[in-house]
Parts: sequence; structure tokens; C-alpha cells
Amino acid sequence: MHALSLLSLAQQMPGMSPESVAFSLFNHRLAGLLVVLLGVLGVVDASASGKREWLKLLWPMPLIVLGIYLLLRSDAPAWPPHIVEQMSNAEGVQHKIFAVLVLSLGGIDLLRRSGRLTHPIWNYLFYAVMLVAGIFLLFHGGHHSALVRNEHAAMGVVAIAIVVAKVMADRKRTARWLAVGVVPSLFILLGVQLLLYTE
Repeated sequence: MHALSLLSLAQQMPGMSPESVAFSLFNHRLAGLLVVLLGVLGVVDASASGKREWLKLLWPMPLIVLGIYLLLRSDAPAWPPHIVEQMSNAEGVQHKIFAVLVLSLGGIDLLRRSGRLTHPIWNYLFYAVMLVAGIFLLFHGGHHSALVRNEHAAMGVVAIAIVVAKVMADRKRTARWLAVGVVPSLFILLGVQLLLYTE
């Protein structure tokens, strides 16, 4: 994005420098790429059931990478990251909570898929964490404009639709079209929303 555009955006959002705006856009685009990858891996995962068991371990990896990245660098481009400083305002705390939710999703699913978490309660916990993350997006907007709040709300709606489709796909094993088509497509849609995010 052009420097003048960044400066204009920063002026519309008090307390945000052009560098902060650029970093926020970068983070949303990185998240978008990883979520699109989730959708692609979802198709691979659903299509390869019963073959090449190691493929099922790939799906949670983008979530784990995104969760770790956001935990360290959600709000400041400085390195090494100063997590306490990043949590100096409500929005920073929200970003860290979201990072923990994403990392929990990836971790729970990886352990489920590897056979280490076999009790059915872990399935419900996975769905619950997905639902909380979706609801979280519905109301996340911080000090931003109405446009940004609306973008997050739209992402939240898609995230909640993913939860509903995922629960239905997992419970109705015969409805492969949900697992192969609908769930991955919704992930890709969420990824595209993140890639097109603007402030």
C-alpha cells in the first residue's frame, strides 16, 4: 500500500502509526494465506481418508503456525517481541486471546488426529473453541472504523458457519460433500476475507 494511503489511514485511527497500519494489514494477509491453506488441506484430508495416514497430521499445522505467530507478533513489528507491551490495551489483549484460541484449535486437533486424545469430549471441546473464536470475531473491532468492525463481523459469521458445517460433516460421515466441499470452501472464503481486509 502506498505511504500516503497508510498515513491517511493512520490519521483516521488515532494512536496508529503508518507502520502499525501496515503491520496490521500484513498480519491479516498472512492469516488469510494460512486459512486458505487450511481449506486446501481440508480437501486433501477429506479425500485421502484411509490412505496416507500422515496427511491427516498436516491440517492443524497452519493453525499452530498462525497461533504461535500471533502470540508473539500480533501487535508490534519490533523484534524481539515484547508480549507484555503488546497487551497494554484492550485490543492487544483481545489479539492474544484470539492467538491462544487458534493455537488451542491446532494443538487439540493435532493431538486428536495423532491418537493421543481419544475421548469424545475432545471433539466437543474442539467445536466449542471454534465457536468461541467465531463469536469473538463477531464482536472484535477495537478502536477501528465501522468498516473494520463490519469486516470482522462478516468473518465471524463465516467462522460460525464453518463450525456448523464441521459438526454436521463429522456427525454425518456419509455426507462426504460437506467434508470435501462445504467445510474447505468456507475456510477458503474466510481466508479470502482476510486477504481482502482493509483498514
